[in-house]
Parts: sequence; structure tokens; C-alpha cells
Amino acid sequence: LGHVVMHQVPSPEMEDEANEFASALLMPARDVRPHLSGRRLTIQHLAALKPVWRVSMAALLSRAKKIGAITDNQSQYLWRQMSSMGYRRTEPPELDLKVETPTVLPEIVRLHLEDLGYGLSDLAQALRSSEEDLRALHPLPGATPRLRVVK
Repeated sequence: LGHVVMHQVPSPEMEDEANEFASALLMPARDVRPHLSGRRLTIQHLAALKPVWRVSMAALLSRAKKIGAITDNQSQYLWRQMSSMGYRRTEPPELDLKVETPTVLPEIVRLHLEDLGYGLSDLAQALRSSEEDLRALHPLPGATPRLRVVK
């Protein structure tokens, strides 16, 4: 979403900017700060917050540092702990979040294409998206999905 909203032309900073946008969108500072400050932040606390905020422990730790809820030293210590536990690579499987299936955006695309009479290219242009991305959200009648065997 960050790339769609912010970037028309690639730049070296675009990935960091998109990550910052996503972080602020998913964890607004005024809402998440009380959960990250006021006590000593621990790996266990990050693990408990993961299902609440529905983001990774790493994202929570990064956000805590970004909004000033923890110091540089606390951040470095927690990153070292995450590394030593292997959580920078893979977080504990028991904390995996259930994958959600989006419903609102596909319904919006369907509504515009079927009920409001938009053409695929017009809708793609209005959304600053590609026709291919819209087809993924709303398969067109008569279109057969391109499937391939993966071994």
C-alpha cells in the first residue's frame, strides 16, 4: 500500500519510506506507545503484543525505537536477543498469525466493474494500479487463471 500511495518513480529510499508508512498505519504512535513504554520491554512482551497488533515482533521493536518508547541501548539489546533466539529469521511458530483473506477491496473492484460499468483499464488508472493486479482481485468472466505446476 505504501508504494501505491507514495511512489510513482523508484528511488533508493522507497523501501524505507514504504516500511515507515506501513508502520505508522498499523501502529499509530499514540495508540501503540502505551503498550511499548512505561515498563522494561522484553522479548516476552513483544511476543504477547504480536497477536494484539497483528505485526511481527521485529516490527514492534522497530516501532518502539522509532517513536522513542525505548532507548538505543534497549533496542540494541533486544535485537541481540532476537538474533540469539533465531527470531530475526523466524519468529516462534506458535505466534504465527492466521492469514486473512481480503474481502473489501475485491468487493470494491467487483462493484466498479460490474455495477458501475467501469472498464478494467479505467479502474486500474483511477487506482494507480495495473490491470493484472485488478484481475487478481476480480477474475473476469471467461478468463482462465494461468496455473503452472510447481515442483
